[in-house]
Amino acid sequence: DSSVRSGAFDPTGNLVATTSDDCTAKVWRVGSGECLLQLTGHAGSVRAVAFAPDGNSLVTASLDGTAKVWRSADGVLMTTLAGHQGYVCSVEYSPDGCAVVTGSWDETAKVWHIASGRCTVTLEGHQGAVTSIAFLPE
Repeated sequence: DSSVRSGAFDPTGNLVATTSDDCTAKVWRVGSGECLLQLTGHAGSVRAVAFAPDGNSLVTASLDGTAKVWRSADGVLMTTLAGHQGYVCSVEYSPDGCAVVTGSWDETAKVWHIASGRCTVTLEGHQGAVTSIAFLPE
């Protein structure tokens, strides 16, 4: 099955990334519909995607229990964020682009420092899967 699960525009609005049940994400040029990149490496359905505020990277969330950060110019895998005990189903960049937050079926959200790939905090106390997340301005 290769159903499209989610999508996100880059900051310019010229590119859109889509995620799929075939374990991939793809980056498309909006104006032409041309597929520019196919991101492979997840071992499960890819359920969420977000572009960094500067557009230089994007992050994908997968049912393989990981999130992956990719360079948007060429699709090179920059880091894998592993630590959830369940499916990762939501993901978002911080406004400054230095961190990513992931939500999981393990009833936690985790904040990750992108440069080190380390989890800086685990947010517990949810009573179900964390299926949607967002950073709020202070």
